[in-house]
Amino acid sequence: SLLSPEYKLALSLISKNNPNVFPKGGGRRDWFQDIPKSRQRFVPFNGGIGAEQLNWLDQELDQCCRNHQRAIIITHVPLEPEAASQRTVAWNYSEVMAVVNKSNCVELVLAGHNHQGGYAVDSQGCTHVTVEGVLTHKESAFGVVEVFQDRLEIRGKGALSSRTIKFRSRA
Repeated sequence: SLLSPEYKLALSLISKNNPNVFPKGGGRRDWFQDIPKSRQRFVPFNGGIGAEQLNWLDQELDQCCRNHQRAIIITHVPLEPEAASQRTVAWNYSEVMAVVNKSNCVELVLAGHNHQGGYAVDSQGCTHVTVEGVLTHKESAFGVVEVFQDRLEIRGKGALSSRTIKFRSRA
């Protein structure tokens, strides 16, 4: 709803970090003009992970670690700029990644949203794959993920790249 606390918080975050989105006096501006790359993610087509969801994620990952399990996070909006761009990551991606990396059991963050796709391994060894978007490729872009004991394989079709991601060794 337009009056919800979450909506008001989103408007506040965007306005504070990117004055081009809702310029004073109205009108339209290029959302990215003169905005530092580090703040270009604050646009309406992105979003963030709220405190309640972040707490839930922290608890779930903690349980995975205690049970010696591996985790895969699937999210629409990417959490790693190197696997997408500064313009298409979650508003609070660094806060989310602090939770992810604290757990040390997340092997893959699989995302969409950035239609060009992308791939990166972060400083903690977690793999980030942003899948190519079907809307911006002449050919199709889809695939299947198969999970094995020591790895997972993404078998891409069309524009989607195939990859094998080996799991990190466990101490």
